[in-house]
Amino acid sequence: MEEFQGSTSAARRAEIRHRAWLEEQEKCRRREDERNIAKSYEESLTSLQSAIQRWSRVMEIEQFFSQAEQRAAILPSEARTNVWSGSALPET
Repeated sequence: MEEFQGSTSAARRAEIRHRAWLEEQEKCRRREDERNIAKSYEESLTSLQSAIQRWSRVMEIEQFFSQAEQRAAILPSEARTNVWSGSALPET
């Protein structure tokens, strides 16, 4: 009878250790998931910031040409033609 109780007790301790190990594995998995989520968030934020910067640059260029068109529109006809043909640019 003692031998049976000893093996039952050993099996019970082994099961307790196994459950503790499983719980620790789950905690590790959760921490890894949290790290991956944080990394993904940072990468997404960086990507968004980059897209915003590129869009801002595009808008600056668009605004430049829009203003150039507005200013050229008030020039006399010949000067306007020179501006758009590029002959108004200095020779390099």
